[in-house]
Amino acid sequence: MRKVSWTDSDGRDRIALVRDTDPDMVAKKGHGIPIEPPDLGQLDWCQIRIDLYNQLQRRGVYVYEDVIREQDAVTAAILVVMKRRIVKLYKDAK
Repeated sequence: MRKVSWTDSDGRDRIALVRDTDPDMVAKKGHGIPIEPPDLGQLDWCQIRIDLYNQLQRRGVYVYEDVIREQDAVTAAILVVMKRRIVKLYKDAK
């Protein structure tokens, strides 16, 4: 088996396993074994927007100057909101 990498028409980087004798097109047509992260479309993006807004609000990040002054605040807010949800997607995909 070998890995074939390509970018699909939606701009997503894709990887699939195909037999050593198969041409790359087998993977690109969806006949290989996909290797990919879980579907992020399963996340509740409306709730994520609310939770991220609330985290930025709690951390006092209102304008660009706040981002510069508290450089870790945006990263921390994103981690609090996203990490648990994404790890759960991986766990549920087992």
